[in-house]
Amino acid sequence: MASIIRERHRPLKPWRVDYSERGNRRTRRFATRKEAQAFAGDVAQGKRQSSAERITLERWLGQWVTTHGIEWEPRTRRDRGRYADNWIVPGLGKMLLRDLSRRDIRAWRAEMLARGATPYVANAAVRVLSAALGDAVHDELIVGNPCRGLEPLKRQGVQRREPATLAEVEGIRAVLERPRDRAMVALMAYAGLRPSERPSLRWADVRAATLVIRSATASDGREKGTKTEGTRTVPIIPALAEDLEALERRDDGLVVGPVDHDNWSMRVWRPARERVGCTRTPYSLRHTFASLLIAEGKSVHEVARLLGHSTPALTLSTYGHLFDEAQLAGDESMAEAVARARHEAASMSATMRPMEPEGR
Repeated sequence: MASIIRERHRPLKPWRVDYSERGNRRTRRFATRKEAQAFAGDVAQGKRQSSAERITLERWLGQWVTTHGIEWEPRTRRDRGRYADNWIVPGLGKMLLRDLSRRDIRAWRAEMLARGATPYVANAAVRVLSAALGDAVHDELIVGNPCRGLEPLKRQGVQRREPATLAEVEGIRAVLERPRDRAMVALMAYAGLRPSERPSLRWADVRAATLVIRSATASDGREKGTKTEGTRTVPIIPALAEDLEALERRDDGLVVGPVDHDNWSMRVWRPARERVGCTRTPYSLRHTFASLLIAEGKSVHEVARLLGHSTPALTLSTYGHLFDEAQLAGDESMAEAVARARHEAASMSATMRPMEPEGR
């Protein structure tokens, strides 16, 4: 049986039809009373509902990316598409949107784990599915999101954020020949810039003793706000100042300018780290900055501000273990420790041939 209700607070589709299907309560909305009555009549006669209710999850995902995806960042679009193609469509794609239940999603998640997915990947796939179903609710294709309230899987043995040591940072820097590459390393290790924040840094934001980080660069080259949409200021230690002073000024006012981070990591960073004998990623340099701040005695609130974290709780959950692991000796400051490590790396690399710079 179907009931027709008028909702005056909905000017575009004020007419709502509540009905039951296979024991589940469902809702459809219409612009006119006539449309609502026609639909209610079809329900009463057991006729098949509208084509919208016959949409499979696979079909909806395609529509979702096309219609809602225009507002996403390119990286978000790529990542969501990958999870949809690799995990969601193979497991649930043939099901009708209206038939999806939390039980189906739990079974699908268990199947992902059986296929070799990690809890991190399974949780990420569920988040993408939940985003798609949430928009299906907003578009009035389904009544509720069956992913809502589903607890994420606990991640066992989560890898801790391990910073590159000062010896590793300065060892890698010492074998890099181009000033630009050295400055990129120093900006992450000694100022905590994210990879996306380096290309948008301008000389106008390089002050006498501080850097102002106010923007980042999207994967398609567009300038955008920082990850937390805020501006932060970090001190410039002498070692970082040295690497910045070695740079030639660009006509566009940018410090290091546009860079394809993945390409740089492959062609510049990896050969350098192999010469030093470590396996650190470029992002471990940001962890180095965090560890140095903590070793200097900075509070969680200060570390969060200098890293550009949204909350001190995020900083503590990410770097809490580093509060017991110091990189500094005694009362040594960050600037003194970096200067010492740079001197030692320069002495060790004096007998090594510098890396040949890659073509731009």
